[in-house]
Amino acid sequence: MSSQAELPYTAERDQAFALLRQEAESTDGWEEFGNEHGVKMEKKYFPGDDGSALPLVRGRGIVNGLTPRQFLALVVNPGSRKFWDERLEEGRTMERYTLTELKFHSIQKGVKFLVSPREIVGRQGRVTKDDGTIELAQTSIDDGSSAPSGRVRATLTLGGWVIRPHEDGVDVTYMVKANPNGSIPSAAANRLVTEIPGCIFKASEVYSKRGFPPYVSDGIRSSIVTEELDYPAKKFTLTITAKGGDVFDMFYDAGIMYPKDSAVVQVSDGGATVTKDGSGKVKIEIGQELDGKQIQITVKP
Repeated sequence: MSSQAELPYTAERDQAFALLRQEAESTDGWEEFGNEHGVKMEKKYFPGDDGSALPLVRGRGIVNGLTPRQFLALVVNPGSRKFWDERLEEGRTMERYTLTELKFHSIQKGVKFLVSPREIVGRQGRVTKDDGTIELAQTSIDDGSSAPSGRVRATLTLGGWVIRPHEDGVDVTYMVKANPNGSIPSAAANRLVTEIPGCIFKASEVYSKRGFPPYVSDGIRSSIVTEELDYPAKKFTLTITAKGGDVFDMFYDAGIMYPKDSAVVQVSDGGATVTKDGSGKVKIEIGQELDGKQIQITVKP
């Protein structure tokens, strides 16, 4: 496996993490502009930003009933993100470098006759600390491509999460610094600034109604090809290129999404075994004969 330094766009990724860690707890220059549903809403302006740049926006709040990894699954999977992030039209992984490092593409909805849709091509990284805190940072990269006609390529300096264990669930910090790169009405810009920190509460509402989506443990040695979630249908499909002899865990919501552990877990090939523990954890064992084959693992009601 390649070291972090050898992966593409590492400098951009590291700059995003530096800003995330610098500003997650900082009080310098921050202005509180609201507190809704227990989420503290703050913004910070940077000297030299051009007229179209948004301030760095930060939301901080507690979400009950989840572990950091469960909350992460809720906010990063595009299939569930669409339900708490009304601006997201489409999100996908363009290239996966490791389990936690990837290149992504996202499209944000526009406003008819007023604001063109925006898109971002970016780099994402994730770090899990010894105390269980998860840090995730996204930032724009220049891969030589350009936005198609009708869309504008926005610049994402930072889209970042710090998700800490808390006695009631998770203590969440969400920060975004972006430049839409073009004229948008001031009312739309102001609404966007307000919506960003409010996403924490919206995500918690989505969880309380739908649960968190399934996810795979960091111990997997097989290569993930795609993760597809049909949230309303409660169907999750993981496609992997199998590593013979691999043994890993998958986790799902055995309370809200699949009440009373009603999930059915299936593997597309008979060379793998599935063992459920009855509380939302399933062990997948890949036979040696599947080495190099592409297989699917499905979780559904």
